[in-house]
Amino acid sequence: MATYFAGSTLDALVPSLSGCGDTAATVWTDGGYAEAYVTDPIDGVQKGVTRVWSHMTVVGEAYQAPSNGLRLLTWFNEAGAEVVRLQAAGGYSKQLAFFNTKTSQWVNVGGTGECSNGTYDVLIVVHPTAGRLAWFFNGNLAVDVRGLDTSSIGNVAKMRLGRVQDWSGKSTFSNVLMASYNTIGHTVRRRAPSANGSVMQWAGGYGDVDDGPVDDSDAISASNVGEVARFVGPVFTPTSTGNVIKAVAVAARIRNDGDVVPTNARALLAIGGTEYQAPKNMPIRAGFAGSVTVFDVDPSTGAPWSSIANVNGEFGLKAIE
Repeated sequence: MATYFAGSTLDALVPSLSGCGDTAATVWTDGGYAEAYVTDPIDGVQKGVTRVWSHMTVVGEAYQAPSNGLRLLTWFNEAGAEVVRLQAAGGYSKQLAFFNTKTSQWVNVGGTGECSNGTYDVLIVVHPTAGRLAWFFNGNLAVDVRGLDTSSIGNVAKMRLGRVQDWSGKSTFSNVLMASYNTIGHTVRRRAPSANGSVMQWAGGYGDVDDGPVDDSDAISASNVGEVARFVGPVFTPTSTGNVIKAVAVAARIRNDGDVVPTNARALLAIGGTEYQAPKNMPIRAGFAGSVTVFDVDPSTGAPWSSIANVNGEFGLKAIE
């Protein structure tokens, strides 16, 4: 079972040019949006999938009683087309809809569910006969329609939090998660740098990347291939009895400075004195944007995560050509 995305701030999410920001624990939208990309934890490639759960906790005006038809959450395929919406349907009601390319029309799915602030979980299954669209509010089923022909969606490659339509209500999002497994009841815990780790070869230090809200006026940078920047952070407490660690993600608000080498970076975790690099480079854009690498298993064992001590090790980046 794969975790495709985990984060709550702009070190993980890709924002619009305006109307979006973050705090130390949440991302907010106010006329803008923030996007979470599906990234395969095996090869590190951003891609579309045909089955995905999406999870987030929402607080804010835009989830109270916005005008009918406003898109509250939107999912896109690899081609960049909108394919699924959770939209306002009058009062506090919300409704799922998907785009049928065969008819070039949006299709409302099932009835409406009444909800506002709280936790949302949405399941999208792409299939010609066994398609399914479902959403849950605070863990309770709101809408679940099966046996759909959702093949025209193609796939799901990213989720947009917030709207581009005429709306100026501020909403905050946290615990944002995309995965192949049922996400109901899951949480995302964030560990920001609180000090430099045992290796700091990049220019700058943890004080340049511990911002909340994000501040692009200070940053760390690498001048040579192979340079490593490692950090420590506050210690996570053990998970509650009965809970498990599904994945560990390393996120960075990062940019590529053009053709000047190094032009790439790779996430890393330090466990028991050994440094473990992700198998692939992080997706990086020309301007500052969030990028996430997910470690689905403990790289020191190759098995599912079980030790909170291994999660609490140093984390960081390595500059790659």
